[in-house]
Parts: sequence; C-alpha cells; structure tokens
Amino acid sequence: MERGNFHPSPDLVTYVRLAELVIRGQQRRPPIYRLAKILIGTILGRDARLRGSEWTTHLLATSHLDSGSRSSVLLHADLYQENIVFDRQSHPIFLGPLPMLGDPAFDWAFWIVYYDLGRDPVSRLAVASRVGGIPVRNLVPWCVTLCIDGLCYYRETGDVREPRMGDVLDSLAAFDDEGASC
Repeated sequence: MERGNFHPSPDLVTYVRLAELVIRGQQRRPPIYRLAKILIGTILGRDARLRGSEWTTHLLATSHLDSGSRSSVLLHADLYQENIVFDRQSHPIFLGPLPMLGDPAFDWAFWIVYYDLGRDPVSRLAVASRVGGIPVRNLVPWCVTLCIDGLCYYRETGDVREPRMGDVLDSLAAFDDEGASC
C-alpha cells in the first residue's frame, strides 16, 4: 500500500486523536472494558432472549471463559476481514479496533470464525494455534461461543448467514476437550 493511497477509517482517526490528547494530558484516558463484561452483557444477554435454543448448553459449557486464569492483553476484538489490510511486505495492519482487555485466545477465535465465514474455519484454527501459540483446546471454546452469539444475532435479525454460521459451529464443535477432531 502506498503511503498516499491509505485513507484511515474515521474510527482510527478518532482513536489517534484521542491518544494524542491523553498523551498531552488534555483528556482522561477512556475506559477499556474487560471482555468478561462484554460477554455477560452481549453474548449471554442475547442468548437469554432466545431461551430454549439448542445453543444454551454450549454457552453453559463455556461459562468459565475469561475467568482470569490466563493473562489478559489488550484485544482488537473486531477482526473481520475488512478490518485487516496488508502493506507491500504482507504485514497486517489492523483497523477499527474495539479495544478491551481479555484472553488473547478471543482475538484469534474471532479471526477463525469471522475472517472468512464462507470457508471452512478448521484451517484457520490450525494457523491460529500454530502462529498464536495457543492450544486448540483453548481456542475452540471461544470459537463456539462466538458462533453461538453469531447464530443468535443472525436469528434475531433474519440474516441469511444463519445457516452458514450453523455449519461453522458444527465444524468447530467437533473438536474434543484435548483439541482433537471427533
């Protein structure tokens, strides 16, 4: 990408300006939410509106996520394909973050599930585990949680991607607690 052709998103410009004000002491640092708070407020809240769904069991099995057992890091938390561009050397540039603190496995799981919803996520699962150094058994619960949230959202809104997300969930839920495909 040539320097003159790059047009940052309005969100990125806002974050940069806010960071400049914080550095100069002219603005209080904005709050950075913990992933656990977002999980409770959004994902579990969304499923509560769909009580009786077949996904409730999956969510209960993943309720331990972000319990603080692993180190928290600053997450991007919005790794859709359109938020990742590459420079001339094929280095990724991450745009439009929703910064929060949480388990690093969350960002990888988001990428696995949403980066290319039309393709089988299992190859991305292998890449994420290898590159991120995170065992498959730690990635899969996050992937399943994100799939369920996506299914609930797509069902609520009548989105045509609901059946595809169901396929993605089936692919990822086929891994056992040790990370092996069942």
